[in-house]
Amino acid sequence: MLDIRLKTLLSVVQTKNFTHSAQDLTLTQPAVSHHIKQLENEYGIQIFEKNGKTLQLTQAGALLAEYAEKSRVMENSFLSAMRAVRQEPYHFSIGVTFTLAEYILSNIMTTYCKRHPGLTLDISCDSRKTLIKKLMDYELDWVLINYPAPDGFPTYPLCIDKSRVVVSAEHPLAKATSVTLEQLKKEKMILCYKENFAMRILDEEFQKQSFTTEDLNVVVETNSMKMIKQLVEGNMGITILQEVACMQEIKEGRLVALPLEGLNMDRPIHFICRPGFAYPGIFGELKSIYEEI
Repeated sequence: MLDIRLKTLLSVVQTKNFTHSAQDLTLTQPAVSHHIKQLENEYGIQIFEKNGKTLQLTQAGALLAEYAEKSRVMENSFLSAMRAVRQEPYHFSIGVTFTLAEYILSNIMTTYCKRHPGLTLDISCDSRKTLIKKLMDYELDWVLINYPAPDGFPTYPLCIDKSRVVVSAEHPLAKATSVTLEQLKKEKMILCYKENFAMRILDEEFQKQSFTTEDLNVVVETNSMKMIKQLVEGNMGITILQEVACMQEIKEGRLVALPLEGLNMDRPIHFICRPGFAYPGIFGELKSIYEEI
């Protein structure tokens, strides 16, 4: 059980005000002050200093708050594991990138939740690096991601993420089996910003060929996946996307995905869970669901 004084500390870190924390915790203001004073005496530090009307953590206070937060997360993980032992309805804290959330996780979790009606979820969409950090800090139970797993974190494969050249079904390249770099240079390109995963993979592979995106005729850059697909479908140019992001359009014959010759644009998509995760069997079932849909 997390020390009530640490719970008080974490509340004050959020509110930066003893009175507000007292209201949130259903305590008196003197009780909140007493909890903080006890911690300061116990560790021989000053936790807060005043910054105008608000409280600000000292360096030592920030360190204590960091470990208090880790203790809170670890306690939640322990409680989750105990629910598994007692076979109670369970809860998952999940992390996923935006593209995989929209085009993979939403579909498979819909089916999974129907099969397991007692399940509750907390789903966080963020960048790969942020998700991995949250997983390592035990803020998440597992993530779905196309990114290497930290040492000691179990990994369960789902599928291969294929970044492809995507063209309109009406484009001359739609009848080809692949695209060369020289062909790519001649086309109008509609691309995601460089922060996009497919673009990062493209940059990595381009560097091996002494080639850069500067060598392309980029006519549109945007962070809107929907806009990119609509422009490409309208034959306003071609793009490079994760194939999972346009599977529906490919199935309907509106877009065509082609490999880029001489470049390895494939990366694994896998589940990564925290060590000691109580429900590893979920990943086999999720993979089966994915293969069915």
